[in-house]
Amino acid sequence: MSLMDIQQELVKKTIRQFYLFIGEEVKVMDLYIDKIANVMNTPVIRTDSVATIFSSLKNTGIITAPKCILIRDDKDYTKQEQLWQGFIKGELQGINTIIMAYSSIDKRSKFYKHHVDMLTDFIILSDEVLAGYIKHEIGLEKSLAIQLANMCDNNYSKILLECDKLYHLSKANNINSAQAFNLAIQEKLIYTNPKDVVFDLLNAICRRESAIKCFNLYYELIQVVPSPLGLLSLLYTNFRAMLLVNSTNNTGISEKTGLTGWQIKCAKDHGRRYSLVQLVEALKLINKAEQGIKMGKMDSDMAIPYILSKIL
Repeated sequence: MSLMDIQQELVKKTIRQFYLFIGEEVKVMDLYIDKIANVMNTPVIRTDSVATIFSSLKNTGIITAPKCILIRDDKDYTKQEQLWQGFIKGELQGINTIIMAYSSIDKRSKFYKHHVDMLTDFIILSDEVLAGYIKHEIGLEKSLAIQLANMCDNNYSKILLECDKLYHLSKANNINSAQAFNLAIQEKLIYTNPKDVVFDLLNAICRRESAIKCFNLYYELIQVVPSPLGLLSLLYTNFRAMLLVNSTNNTGISEKTGLTGWQIKCAKDHGRRYSLVQLVEALKLINKAEQGIKMGKMDSDMAIPYILSKIL
């Protein structure tokens, strides 16, 4: 069942008694859950499992108003095959509406296959759709809105938090949304995925940019990724690729080095800021630091600063 189908039900106010929602886009899912409850004119009742409310579902007593009951990630229910058809047909929940919500379901499972025609998948929204939502929220132009969406991994919940931040930033400084966005980036106020910081730092080191920039990125990175081993591995791989590419002429590089086309492109993009001797020495330093951490001879907090002080 698509979101459009549910939207049509909401417009017609023909709420079903059973919904199965799955997906990572929890914020959009919550919006639809709230809309269903609003049409029913009832608050959302949240509970952990079917078992906790099963005995009370049909016992409405003198209360005849239907309830909207939300149950998230009830793993036991996915194994209670004897209950599935009863809930789907509305035979077990009385006059109430049950919404089962899961972050993910194994598509190979019997539960998924039994419900596949009726479940609604809340997938991560596209750049274009999110840009429209962002424009509606704070009036940010499309290109910047797409950039903001990407910075938040297209996660709508994170995007709304950042939109609220930009709104208050623009009001406090009497500037428009585009100026607030640029100011937020400049002051590093926007949420940044740790993996983005990793690759920003990796590229800065490989391109031999200023020591100040590299150290600033490193100190930003360790706030979210304290272990340096992943970065050391990436540094070794990239410096090795740079050495192989820079020591080979431009013909048949892949055949001569065993590098993939992407690795060759990245090595070329990093330029020739290091001599071949310096690249060899850098590889030795990286290997020494990695082995030192694993053998307890080097403090992990000192590994990257040690390497940066030697090669930049």
